[in-house]
Amino acid sequence: MTSKVDRPRRAAALRILAGLIPLLCFGCEEVSDEACTPLDTPAFTNVYDLVMTSSCAVGGSCHGGGASAGGLDLSDLESAHEALLESGNVIPGEAGKSPLMSRLDSSVSHGQHMPPGQTLSEAQRCMIATWINEGAEP
Repeated sequence: MTSKVDRPRRAAALRILAGLIPLLCFGCEEVSDEACTPLDTPAFTNVYDLVMTSSCAVGGSCHGGGASAGGLDLSDLESAHEALLESGNVIPGEAGKSPLMSRLDSSVSHGQHMPPGQTLSEAQRCMIATWINEGAEP
């Protein structure tokens, strides 16, 4: 039985969850399992070095250098991998369900698209998706 005190908290928590659920999988259907050509070998070191350092962490500075937009700090290789998995942005083996991939889709609304002001190439997105689909190993 729920007490009268717990009802407002429960209702507030449900409203928050209802608002977050569409964001978690917005555009998930956009990521397909069709063959693509990755920019480079789909290993996390390449994903980090060839995409994240210039677009997200150092050059993009949204998730590094003292900034951590959305609470996600990608300023170094080891913590970046851990942060992507722990935040739920990357679901190993399931690029199509990983919020990271939907945010990289250029058709996502302005406030949700990453990186802001630019679009990753299909080869960059392919490398990230392939890395995730292959288990998102460090």
